[in-house]
Amino acid sequence: MMVPKSEYTAIRDRFLMGDACKDLAKDYNTGLSSISKILKKFGISPKRHRLITLFRHKIRNCAKYKKWKCDCLERDNSMCQVTGQTGCPLDIHHIKELNDIIKTFLDELDFLTLEDNFDQLFQLAQEYPDLWDLSNGMAVSEEGHKKIHEQQNKPT
Repeated sequence: MMVPKSEYTAIRDRFLMGDACKDLAKDYNTGLSSISKILKKFGISPKRHRLITLFRHKIRNCAKYKKWKCDCLERDNSMCQVTGQTGCPLDIHHIKELNDIIKTFLDELDFLTLEDNFDQLFQLAQEYPDLWDLSNGMAVSEEGHKKIHEQQNKPT
């Protein structure tokens, strides 16, 4: 069945929010190839998008990332840099978004593809300075993190 063009943006948005192509195909009563073609109209390669998500997940769960987070917390004296709170759960906010850093890293090494060189790219990422730059992280409480993102989403 053909998907109406008026639904293309909704499909893109659902995909970017995590819906799988097979679920979108089922919901729109169409084939996987149709969903893939729709996403490609927006410049999205479903396979590459999935691999980038897996790559980001692998980085976030590696020992070096966990050490980076601990080093940021230590540098900030385990205090939220927005609210000044201590003694509450803290996370690390990326000043330059992790997705943007990963995109730049992959663009710089565009002769290697995630499809063919996933493990090699992960090893190279371990030495990519922008991923581990302490000045790109800051300790924040949940409340502080919300404030940062609210300010970022306000029109200037």
